[in-house]
Amino acid sequence: MPSQRNFLFAALLTVTAAVPAQIDRESNVPVQFQTLVNASAVDIQSWSAQGYRISNFEVVTPSPMSLKVSLVRNTGPYQASWLFVHDKTYAELVQSIFANNARPVDIETWDDNGVEKFSALLFTNTGQQQKAWHFHHGLAQGTVWSTVGGMGHRVIDLEQYLDNGVWRYHAISIANTGPDLKAWWVYTNTTVAGVQSNMQQLGARLYDFEGTTGLTTVASCVLVADDITSRTYWGQVVSPSFDLDDQMGGRVAVLDGYSLGLSCVTLIDSLDPFTEFGTGCAASNGTGFHTAVGNALTGTQISFRGQNLVPWTIAIAFFGEQTMNLPLAGIGMPGCTAYVDPFTSLNVFANQAGTATVPIDVPANPALHDALLVSQVVGLAPGLNALGLQATNGLVTRLRHW
Repeated sequence: MPSQRNFLFAALLTVTAAVPAQIDRESNVPVQFQTLVNASAVDIQSWSAQGYRISNFEVVTPSPMSLKVSLVRNTGPYQASWLFVHDKTYAELVQSIFANNARPVDIETWDDNGVEKFSALLFTNTGQQQKAWHFHHGLAQGTVWSTVGGMGHRVIDLEQYLDNGVWRYHAISIANTGPDLKAWWVYTNTTVAGVQSNMQQLGARLYDFEGTTGLTTVASCVLVADDITSRTYWGQVVSPSFDLDDQMGGRVAVLDGYSLGLSCVTLIDSLDPFTEFGTGCAASNGTGFHTAVGNALTGTQISFRGQNLVPWTIAIAFFGEQTMNLPLAGIGMPGCTAYVDPFTSLNVFANQAGTATVPIDVPANPALHDALLVSQVVGLAPGLNALGLQATNGLVTRLRHW
């Protein structure tokens, strides 16, 4: 087992040039994720061996090392060459950064008998991951916005700490330009109520949060305005049985403790709510295929699609709550299967490409959270079989209320 002092975990993977690197808190591309509480070095190594990497983390105890950590599968736009360093002085952290041509993504700091120590998630700063960045060390209260904004950057990670009774701040920033351009705000030496008020007034989402854990919380935060769907939960008790991410179908982007053992958790919607199953039957335009587009949140629209149907024909979209697996050879559709026990259906038309689209508005009803909607499309296919019909695969849609 590696020592806590010298723990340096590396997963160096090639980044394909065609896949642009994204900051995890700025991506809602569906990805597999995990949240660990009280994770050790061995836990992180185990999950990395399964293809995951750290996305963000909080230090629970420096020694023995214990983390609250959000993991993502290291693939697609989340693929990164990364390092995690723990229990380093500032000089040692800087040395690790430059020795590995890396940039810090998430840092945590604590006092070790008068010596400031760091843990940090680092990305190698090359190729598609390369960004102009800066590590602002020990900024004074009231200077974060002017310092970072003055150089055309924005904060992607903020760490507050007391220095002889005076609040100071470490900030990681990147150039606020091109695809990374965002409206952003930073607030320091405020309260939880102040953070919540600013989020509401600005119509912004919580990007990063720092809070003290005493009776009175001193809070700092970074807010951004963009099109990423997220939800922040206050007053959470984050124990080893934590499953808010699974319950809500959202990836943990922010997790930080504040007053009396409570935590702030921000989830980003990066779940694929659609699960295809079964196989469609083939007609003149190919094998019938059924999919959908949307996030399946209440109050939004889902676009269900039947594809590879016979062009310019009538189709029927069936919807139900239960799956089934009923071969249809007995009624004259050999090779086709019914996958849904329907409670309703809608008539649609396949266009020139053989695609039939069914837009469904999901009511903003909290009772629909975690409901499953099963669907299948059947289209006219003259001459295919005795009934002249073609069926697609089945589709299960998980509805969620945020």
